[in-house]
Amino acid sequence: MILIADSGSTKTDWVILDSSHQQKHTFTVGFNPVFHASESVITHITKNLDLTTISKEVTHVYFYGAGCSANNRKKVISDALENCFPNAKTHVGHDLDAAVFSSYQGEPNITCILGTGANSCYFDGKSTYEKTPALGFILGDEASGAYFGKKLVTAILYHQLPKEVEQDFLQTYQLDLNQIIDAVYRKPNPNVFLASLAPFISKHIKVPFLNQIVLNGMTAFLTHHVLCYENATDVKIQFVGSIAHHFETQLQMAAAKLGLTIGLINQKPISGLVDYHLKYVLN
Repeated sequence: MILIADSGSTKTDWVILDSSHQQKHTFTVGFNPVFHASESVITHITKNLDLTTISKEVTHVYFYGAGCSANNRKKVISDALENCFPNAKTHVGHDLDAAVFSSYQGEPNITCILGTGANSCYFDGKSTYEKTPALGFILGDEASGAYFGKKLVTAILYHQLPKEVEQDFLQTYQLDLNQIIDAVYRKPNPNVFLASLAPFISKHIKVPFLNQIVLNGMTAFLTHHVLCYENATDVKIQFVGSIAHHFETQLQMAAAKLGLTIGLINQKPISGLVDYHLKYVLN
């Protein structure tokens, strides 16, 4: 058995490959070693019956996750995987690697993630490199779900939106000021909480104020994380993630104004990631 996993901060998509490369899909919560300890990862994996029932049969695990860039953070995940799958060799890579592999079409490109978090890199077909760091939702993550959730909450609390939109938000999420402050400043995973609010913007995207927030966020992301590459206007810009998918119109508008060409936009990279492994890694 072989496991391939793509993990954002919100959700992990797993694919189980048997000896005939037949696929079974399952999922757990997302694991980000910036926010999760090995013990927490173990707890959530063992709750998934699809994974626990085959735990001793697994020979290889290819895990790609948000926050898995530095070796000490990769170790948080690898320690958990080795505990859950004792007979498996484990490989832990960055979620940017998963994005790159899943969207590779045989030519150099700039690959971007716009999901709960945000990131970018250049891929020449063999290796990747980054020009700007992923600073997380407090310092960066422009155009991410957490970024837009933060902008939405601020607009709601400052009463910058039409009354009917504000009322819909309050009725939908049943949150008051104290609960929001608690979720952002005291409870774990505030980035996931903020990202969970982003679909509300999509629901009300025709409100000019919200549409402008998204357009500004996309412009900021492309300016800081794409135009930093010298050949940005000469190659395709590939995207993975739910935010890129749901706000494609604003992304395309921002890109056009900056002279950039958008290529693939994949909501979920897991299928392309499995195809890449079957073609380049497991053959």
